[in-house]
Amino acid sequence: MHAVRAISEQVKDGKLDLDQITEAEFEKHLWTAELGKLSDVDFLIRTSGEKRLSNYLLWQSSYAEFDFPETLWPDYSVEEFEKSLENFSKRKRRFGGV
Repeated sequence: MHAVRAISEQVKDGKLDLDQITEAEFEKHLWTAELGKLSDVDFLIRTSGEKRLSNYLLWQSSYAEFDFPETLWPDYSVEEFEKSLENFSKRKRRFGGV
């Protein structure tokens, strides 16, 4: 919402035309903008088995792979992490393609 409001203010103030609103322009207003392409998430691990993002990096994780181990965060060990990485390494990534 922060990004949408910032862009809306620029349009309202005449600093930005509607046709200038692109994905790249939107990304400039995200809190992770200073990370550049590093802000794109490749792999997101959500411990405790919860299968939701809870509004966490929604835009940046649009092409991410997800892992939902049942282990609670305090018990998530190096071994658990290695299992997650092994699962990730077996996936065929399509980045939005079919």
